[in-house]
Amino acid sequence: MRTAKGTGALPTQLTDDGARLLSRACRAVAEVERRMLHALSASSAERLRQDLTACATALSANKP
Repeated sequence: MRTAKGTGALPTQLTDDGARLLSRACRAVAEVERRMLHALSASSAERLRQDLTACATALSANKP
C-alpha cells in the first residue's frame, strides 16, 4: 500500500482485477506512444516530451 505522507490520503490497494486492468492500460498507452513517435526523429520526440511536460506543469501550477 502507498500513501502520500502528510496529505491525509487513505491507503489504497489494487485488487488483482484492477492490477490486470492497469497493466493492460499501460501496454495500450505504450503502443499509442510508440505509434505517435514513430515518424519523429529522436530529437523531435525529446522536444515533444519537453513541451508536453511544460504544458502539464503550467496546468498544474495555474489551478483556478
